Amino acid sequence: MGDSKKSTNPEQRQYLFDKQVQLGFSAEEMARRLDITKRYYYFILNGTRGNQMRAALLLKMVNNLGFDATELLEAETKHVEMYKELKGVQKN
Repeated sequence: MGDSKKSTNPEQRQYLFDKQVQLGFSAEEMARRLDITKRYYYFILNGTRGNQMRAALLLKMVNNLGFDATELLEAETKHVEMYKELKGVQKN
């Protein structure tokens, strides 16, 4: 995954972008495999839907994109914490 470009958008889910590059999939293919619209995929990827993702979507990422469940949860947790810091949201 080290060959991917780093985003200049600090809210982007870099781990998801890296997986897309690793798989060689278009955004449309990623959305199809997750059973969501391309627009919603972009929202998730770019942090527009920056808060926590639903468990069902995370499970689809494990089952349909080959994510390791532990690594995915760690990456998403890190993303959510960073997102909250950027937005000035207090941690629970």
